[in-house]
Amino acid sequence: MTAVAVRSVFTFILFTYSPSKMNTRAHKAFMLNFFLDEGLGSQLAEAVRLVTAESTLSVLHTVNEVDEDRQELPRFQDDQFKEQFRMKRSSFETLLQVVGKAIAGAEHHQPIARVSLPEKLLYTLTLLSGNKSFREVGDSFAISKSSGHEIFKWVTSAFAALMPCYVKWPKDNVCGNSQLPGVVGVIDECRIPLKLPVREEQGHLQYASLALQAVCDERSRFLDVHIDVPDNQCSVLLKSELFERLIDMEEPLMPSNKHLITMES
Repeated sequence: MTAVAVRSVFTFILFTYSPSKMNTRAHKAFMLNFFLDEGLGSQLAEAVRLVTAESTLSVLHTVNEVDEDRQELPRFQDDQFKEQFRMKRSSFETLLQVVGKAIAGAEHHQPIARVSLPEKLLYTLTLLSGNKSFREVGDSFAISKSSGHEIFKWVTSAFAALMPCYVKWPKDNVCGNSQLPGVVGVIDECRIPLKLPVREEQGHLQYASLALQAVCDERSRFLDVHIDVPDNQCSVLLKSELFERLIDMEEPLMPSNKHLITMES
């Protein structure tokens, strides 16, 4: 997995992460410290609630429809667009349709109404794809730092709400790699360095990074992801829900003739 892919999926799923070692207040503070230069109090919880509320969320199952109201994208050449936003223009157009359909009927809940949905997505992708600060990216989009915080939280909350539709285990453990019969996917883990060390609200432990475990198929699609705090005495796998599903004696996740393989170190 590339560093860009790891960071993107990490950010995408962090809002759904609930580590067993951290209580609700500590979890909220933990996320704020990772994403933001300064905390914004209860606005995070409200942003997640508004985006993910069942009454306002209608997930798009087919993304091939043409969005008649699609707004014009920046006039980059295709190669320039990919270099700038780490994504093909066609992929971005699909993403724009998916998010647009997901918030259909709840557009009034979007923060910073003067910024269009395409601009919100491009702004967030720019933050995810590099080491630029909110202030640096804001200068490019004419968006203030405080407004950028709200936009970033809102977009990543929408990503998190949509994630179960795309990051999921294949039905019947289907194997797509003919060269490796019986292999469902590749599993590996890595450490994600934090901008600043984060201390648990209860206790004295301090973390300079988080651990990401991911399973991908032969097409580099994510089948399962898990985030936890690093533990030198226990692997990430042993603390993941995936492990519990794999060792379930009554309803194991995979039959004995199916396998996961790991990447060489």
